[in-house]
Amino acid sequence: MADWFLTNWQTIYGIGALIAWALFALICFFGVWWFAAERYQFPGLALGWLPGAIAALTAAVVAAALWPLVVVGGIWIAAARSY
Repeated sequence: MADWFLTNWQTIYGIGALIAWALFALICFFGVWWFAAERYQFPGLALGWLPGAIAALTAAVVAAALWPLVVVGGIWIAAARSY
């Protein structure tokens, strides 16, 4: 089992990075756009996609690079909240 991980670590990391990038991009983009639309009504709906896109790109790149730490941190937080 360890040999398989050692020979395929680039594929595992790449797939994890792609999944993390997509999830964080979608969450940040729609989250910021939704916030802008709710706070600023029509102008936020019309122009909120721009800060949403910038936030999504930034968060997605960081999450894609550091996704193993994000997964470990998420498990740690979930375990701490279950008590």
